[in-house]
Amino acid sequence: TAVTTLAGDAGVKHTVVCPANCTSGSVWGTDMYSDDSSACRAAIHAGVITQAAGGSATLTIQPGADEYPASERNGVSTSRWGSWGRSFNFIAADNE
Repeated sequence: TAVTTLAGDAGVKHTVVCPANCTSGSVWGTDMYSDDSSACRAAIHAGVITQAAGGSATLTIQPGADEYPASERNGVSTSRWGSWGRSFNFIAADNE
């Protein structure tokens, strides 16, 4: 899938619709992701959707972070990155 630029300031929410078996796209961070990360791959990593089923996920734009740690979860490995100007994270549906 094409990389979509996530517009807006901190607090803006976007819903992304992800295909099943989304396996492309890089992700930087854990729980808080740099805004140039693949939103669908990050949603799988965060456990919001599954790779097998895909689905929709709502993310929230956040300020940048000083560091984005790497990890592996739900079959997705993320990379470490240093300081970046903008981030996003996912809020579980029952917390909205």
